[in-house]
Amino acid sequence: MNTLTFHRTISYPQSKLIKRLVWESEPSRYEGSGTDMYWWTWGIDGSVYVIDDDGANFGGPGWYAHLLKVTGVPPNHKVETVNDFQFYDFRKNLPDKLVRRYVCGTVAVDSNLYVSIYDYDWNIASRPVNRDTLVKLLKQFHPWNEMSPATRGEVGFIDGFSKNYGVAGIIQSKDFGKTWTNLPGKDTPEFFGNKFGAPAFLTFGPGNTETPGDLYPYVYAISNDGSWGVR
Repeated sequence: MNTLTFHRTISYPQSKLIKRLVWESEPSRYEGSGTDMYWWTWGIDGSVYVIDDDGANFGGPGWYAHLLKVTGVPPNHKVETVNDFQFYDFRKNLPDKLVRRYVCGTVAVDSNLYVSIYDYDWNIASRPVNRDTLVKLLKQFHPWNEMSPATRGEVGFIDGFSKNYGVAGIIQSKDFGKTWTNLPGKDTPEFFGNKFGAPAFLTFGPGNTETPGDLYPYVYAISNDGSWGVR
């Protein structure tokens, strides 16, 4: 059994330099982007790498995992797709459990990129849906149009209410997101559990090369202990 332990509790005094952070410009959508749930990290090459979920970008395939690369400074920045993860269907490699798989936090460590793969818990006893039906739906990208209205309502509640289940794996790229290893399979054990089931990583400088001395040599992550909808 995996046990979650805390390295230490860190308490910093109130900043004497930063009083508050305010977004002064109006939000805008980058032309051609069409996904959600963005996690980012600062690459050692100076680019920002963004992992995102459901949707499609720049005419690419609709999918539940994409890696984008951002260069330049807004409003003159450029966003491009690095990988749409069409080479490996994480949802075709689920364990024999009622879980729905997505990507979440990403982090750059030196020249390596890492991305967490995490699961939602679709096993909600108060919303009984035929198990075989759920297993079929869990393996698809966008199954909603295939359901009857009644089933869509039940499954929609399950998806919206579903809690964190755990982390299925942390995949690695050594070529800035073009290829990946350590892909989780059906028998890969989950870890962290629902108390730390959706990790997002802290980034200290490009490739985490500016980690404060008292925090080195660790990589740090944060997570809620509820559901994907709690941020």
